[in-house]
Amino acid sequence: MPVPATVHVLTLYAQFLSRSFKSVDSIKNYLSSVRYLHLLLDLEYPQFEAFHLRLVLRGLCRIKAHCQKQALPITPHILLQIYKKLDMNSAYDATIWCLFLHAFFLMFRKSNLVPDSISTFDHNKQLCRDSIIFDCKRNFFEKRATIVSASIPKYVSGIDGCTTQAFPGATIGRLTELISSGKVDLISLDFVIVHVGTNNISSSQSVDTIMSYFGDLIHKLKKMTFAKLIFTSILPRPVDHMKTGAKVNKVNTELKRLCKRNNLLYCNLYRSFLLDNIPDSSLFAPRDGLHLNFAGTELFRKKIINIIKHQSI
Repeated sequence: MPVPATVHVLTLYAQFLSRSFKSVDSIKNYLSSVRYLHLLLDLEYPQFEAFHLRLVLRGLCRIKAHCQKQALPITPHILLQIYKKLDMNSAYDATIWCLFLHAFFLMFRKSNLVPDSISTFDHNKQLCRDSIIFDCKRNFFEKRATIVSASIPKYVSGIDGCTTQAFPGATIGRLTELISSGKVDLISLDFVIVHVGTNNISSSQSVDTIMSYFGDLIHKLKKMTFAKLIFTSILPRPVDHMKTGAKVNKVNTELKRLCKRNNLLYCNLYRSFLLDNIPDSSLFAPRDGLHLNFAGTELFRKKIINIIKHQSI
């Protein structure tokens, strides 16, 4: 396939894949691999959002209506019937009942609880006795959050229940890769606050390309965590505001729309860092005119506290 791939080539490729795939999701996965190839070659790929390609995929969805066969659910009534058949004075039956309760309330698969055989047991996959920890110090009413970002808010700290995971120099695409590789801790969180995009603004990437990266990031986060996703706007850049100000505003506007389409929360921090419609120099480090100084970090911290405070778990 020649690169950059044209819309015509992509539609032909989708049609070719439809011969052997029953699910359109599989076709989309193969198209995503082509998009990733463009990403590796540092090529723009707005053609992946082209109307003609979306129309072809929509048509394939109608032609190849694919309904997965799902197992019937275990209901509370069935669970009670199981309990009546067990003897709670028996250690074996009590263990079985414990397994059923864990599977029911934690929505586990059978393979998470018991192996198919003793030889296939894997303590990294199956539940073990030491896998369950009771933390008496944990406040279960406390909101748990993390800030995932490039280097802008890396010194933000002191927020109860909130950590900061900053990756200096990270672009939106790089952050997506870090999340995919498990380098970002997304376990047991109520909220994931994402602040990224400044490093994309300084590049020659178009607004459409940047938004495509944001789309990939949202898709990956939704697959990796059940936490509520909150995206914050890109902050103004004093170092090159005259050159990038309009682009930052355009990206923030499109990001707000993207969050709305995906039922995500968008928080606009941009205006809080302006003074008379230009970046407030008292909030940014004079050395590079990009990163936040102590006052800017404190303002960012207060904004995050306010965001978390007004969210329900």
